[in-house]
Amino acid sequence: MPKCLDLVASRRLAFAAGESGVTVLLLREGADAEPSAALTRWQVKSAPSREGDDDWGNPVFDAHLVRHRLGGLGHFLMQWNPEHAVF
Repeated sequence: MPKCLDLVASRRLAFAAGESGVTVLLLREGADAEPSAALTRWQVKSAPSREGDDDWGNPVFDAHLVRHRLGGLGHFLMQWNPEHAVF
């Protein structure tokens, strides 16, 4: 992990976000799991569109909640609904 994203930096970022009431998303493509102050850690990849969708199908994501300080873990298949603009 780059020095700018080490454990101390992630703690500072989490503290600043908490103090200001904002949500922080840090995207790390192809990164190895490293210690951080994150409340949750997700691993997300693309998944095949479902049969019967339009020509190309709606985007589907395979999301694994692999760390959550306050609760359980989970696995979710999320399909984009362009009509309602939600997953």
